[in-house]
Amino acid sequence: MVPQTINNELKRGKLKQVKKSNGKCHYFFKYNAEFAQNRYRNNRQRCHRKEKFFQVRTFLAYFIELLKTTRKPAQTKQVKNRKVLGKSIEERPTSVETREEFGHFEIDTVIGQRNGSETALLTLTERKTRFEIIRVLDAKDADSVSYAINRLAKEYGNNFSAVFRSITADNGSEFAQLSETLNGLTEIYFTHPYTSCERGTNENHNGIIRRYIPKGESMDSYHRKEIEQIANKMNQLPRKILNYATPQSCFEQELNKVVS
Repeated sequence: MVPQTINNELKRGKLKQVKKSNGKCHYFFKYNAEFAQNRYRNNRQRCHRKEKFFQVRTFLAYFIELLKTTRKPAQTKQVKNRKVLGKSIEERPTSVETREEFGHFEIDTVIGQRNGSETALLTLTERKTRFEIIRVLDAKDADSVSYAINRLAKEYGNNFSAVFRSITADNGSEFAQLSETLNGLTEIYFTHPYTSCERGTNENHNGIIRRYIPKGESMDSYHRKEIEQIANKMNQLPRKILNYATPQSCFEQELNKVVS
């Protein structure tokens, strides 16, 4: 063994001890193997290189202070007034909220891929019966929505206003022409921005549609008949909230009351 190694071990293990003799304390150093081992272990734990962060602490403090003094003051961003699309949901009658009255719909769009150039779905949900109407749009824009709504109005003819007493939409740009398209035919209400819960029934139904058409999947790969089948499955599914009746049967019962 190298003499220097032995010398280092003796130094590490040198432990100061005391011995009393004739009432006096005599101090001396004695080698202790356990003390040497503990001291060696502690030295090893402290022997790693110091973090550079502590070496440049002064510079960092200066740099942070410099950022504080040179940062531009925050500018207040003025939010432009949004275009008012129509009546607020706050003006909607309480009979709509309580679902006591038939003929009040919630409307939304469902998209596949977010490229803005493919087909989308227009969904309308009747609040009382949970009946679902799905129409295929050429694109998610105001013109496509207006075209689909006009076709729906023609399908119901003179009974449209009796069946569609109101429609509640969000503030999406695709519904910018909704009030104008249905002017005089029904009441249109718009929810508060970023509050999809105000169209909760429709949102839940959109979630059911996602079981058949996963998010991100192209709508172009689905035939219109397949979309109709999805709506039929939803409307023929018994619901606990309807005492296990189907939306289809409940809708037809209500329809017979209002259709002349």
